[in-house]
Amino acid sequence: LAAGRSMSTISDALTASAASDTVRLGGAIAARVRQDGHTSIRCVGAKAAFQSIKALANATGYLSHDEGAPDGRHLGIQVLMPQSSKASEAEGQGSHEAPKELRLHIEPVVVPADALTLGTGGHTDLLVGANTVAGKAAAAMAGAMRPQGGGHGKYPVVRAMGSVAAHRALVAGMLAQRYLDNDGRGVRFCILPYWSRELASEKNSKQLVFRLIHIPKKESEK
Repeated sequence: LAAGRSMSTISDALTASAASDTVRLGGAIAARVRQDGHTSIRCVGAKAAFQSIKALANATGYLSHDEGAPDGRHLGIQVLMPQSSKASEAEGQGSHEAPKELRLHIEPVVVPADALTLGTGGHTDLLVGANTVAGKAAAAMAGAMRPQGGGHGKYPVVRAMGSVAAHRALVAGMLAQRYLDNDGRGVRFCILPYWSRELASEKNSKQLVFRLIHIPKKESEK
């Protein structure tokens, strides 16, 4: 994911709803990425965000079949909050509220194949539930992305079951980037959703998982 690239404008964004078809939305995401190298999705509400995430994981699969597609290419998310939303809604002390409207900026990121292997190295996964306070989850994510890593490994895993938990994980990712920006170390990351068969159950042949991936610094920032 290219550091410093200008974000897609709101007028260019795809729109997702709770009823969005994840196959068709995934196809639209893949088409935009092929054409422009990036895209964004506007989603209002937890279910719309969850449909966007599943569509994004599908789009990664579609792009992997393109001729000349690099190995390990996935689509990463940087989460933005529209200006009309108040950060305090997500960051409130002890509040379980989270902003309903989010914009997901999407660009390709290439990661090693072993980055998506679960259960190695004894690392601790980050768990986000439907009642998790976004600010607390954000602090944990920021800690995992700082140089010391907090025991979460090079590519921290975030597990969030269900639409509400997944939405809170996205909000937490947005806040975590703010915390890291305040550090002044130039640490930036994206959220990479993908389908894992390692967490398959009797009900589901695959499970949606998030990875936190560092975005390389530009030469001018090193």
